Amino acid sequence: MQQEKNTAIIAALIVVLCGFLFVTFKSSLHNVPASEKHLIPDTTNGGTIGFGKTPPPPQCNDHLDNDGDGYCDFKTSSTRCKDHSKPGDPDCTSKTDNKEAPDVCGDKTCDASENCATCSQDCGICPPVCGNSICEENETCSNCATDCGTCPVPLDPRCHALKYDSTPINHVNLVFVPSNFSGDMMLFQQHAQEAWNTFNRYVPYDPAIQKLNAFYVTDERGSYCNFNCSGIERLLCCSTAIAKSSSSICTTGSRQTVVIHNNEKYGGAGYTSEDVATTSTNIDASRVAVHETGHSLFNLGDEYNYPRSTPSSSPNCDYSTCTKWKEMFGWWGIGCNGARCGDNLYYIGENSIMYSLVYQFEEVNERISCCAYYQETKTFPHYCDKFQGFVPNLYQLCQVIPSNLTGPAPQQGQQSVEKPFEYTFAKDDAGNWNRISVVVRNQGTYPQQKVSGEGKGTISIKTVKKNGKTQEFLFDEQVPVEYPLDAVKMGGYAQQPRKTVSIIVDQADSYVSSITVNDKRVFG
Repeated sequence: MQQEKNTAIIAALIVVLCGFLFVTFKSSLHNVPASEKHLIPDTTNGGTIGFGKTPPPPQCNDHLDNDGDGYCDFKTSSTRCKDHSKPGDPDCTSKTDNKEAPDVCGDKTCDASENCATCSQDCGICPPVCGNSICEENETCSNCATDCGTCPVPLDPRCHALKYDSTPINHVNLVFVPSNFSGDMMLFQQHAQEAWNTFNRYVPYDPAIQKLNAFYVTDERGSYCNFNCSGIERLLCCSTAIAKSSSSICTTGSRQTVVIHNNEKYGGAGYTSEDVATTSTNIDASRVAVHETGHSLFNLGDEYNYPRSTPSSSPNCDYSTCTKWKEMFGWWGIGCNGARCGDNLYYIGENSIMYSLVYQFEEVNERISCCAYYQETKTFPHYCDKFQGFVPNLYQLCQVIPSNLTGPAPQQGQQSVEKPFEYTFAKDDAGNWNRISVVVRNQGTYPQQKVSGEGKGTISIKTVKKNGKTQEFLFDEQVPVEYPLDAVKMGGYAQQPRKTVSIIVDQADSYVSSITVNDKRVFG
């Protein structure tokens, strides 16, 4: 009996507790906002708790003009408006659209017609997109070189930049190296800057050119130059082997090496076949080096009476018709001026630094330099834009098709090479030749003597390819070196012992397996 009483008491307590909870829950409904009451259980069915009400219909399907513009809902054949507005709100995109009001940037809602690009206030800032030509936040040269540029290639601590465009690859590189400074690298730095400033006064060395680098090396190899070479007062001879070894500290790739010899005497020299020029610290001597790079970098011939400068070997020398630049007649004073180049038998477009050091390169030679720049950098520098309006334009003149970049056309005295590898050898004090570098060059045209040799001489370089093909390059023991006659005129040439020699082998068909110089194996 007692157990039945206890059970009845527990049941009564449960009923009282449930009633208390129900009253408490119901009273709490009065504090719920009207817009949210559809989310709570329904208690209108006879006082019992049932399932929740369905959510209200979207604004574009509730038959009401919610934004007060006189229209309701997304218009269909069955659309009816309860508030006497007209069917078809223009801001409704479908019956499920829950916003009749137009999209407004700044209302803190990222609407269907908005995105991060059109409304960052509502939709947030767009993530960086690599390839849009903008180096954005969180983009770097490491994760997006397309937008932010190539990461700078670290330089050897002994190599210092006068102008550096992040990498020596596919660039024109000018490297100044010291001689006879007795370790005073602060003094050498000053003269290297002065020499670079002289180069900057010429259009093809405008410091605004993007793919042009200039360096100086503070690793001195002693004094390896001397004036009065072969009894010629202004001829400044230097060891090209030491010069090229020194400049390789900055890059082992394609480069123009300029030796600055610490001597106030005026003079210099050009070892054009080895891309080496020499100059002294005399304030006017740097112009000699500029002239010499006109040979070694731009393949220009001397415009004064030098027998080797002929229309067949020099793009800036021509016959009396001057067909090489006739489309430029009348522009910038360009014409057909005779008594120039080899034996004074040929013609030039205008006087330039290749005739006398008082002139600039001038436009005929500048246009020629554009092709050389393209071969080294795969782009035309900005100063070349003025030549694109002529026929042929630069793409035609240099045989560059934008959709299939092939490199400059071969000029006379030049030879096209599809996959060029340049091998350079130096002669040591014992008279032995040793390989000092191998450089992969860009497809293009190169001096005939580097691609085929000089055709005669006692220096014999033989290459053997993996497919069995062989080639012999012959070079003379002597090399012609140019020097200045006075402060404004070049015109002197002297034969000097060859200390370095370079060949270019086309490896499109097969790679080189071995090279010998005078029957001594130096490669492979």
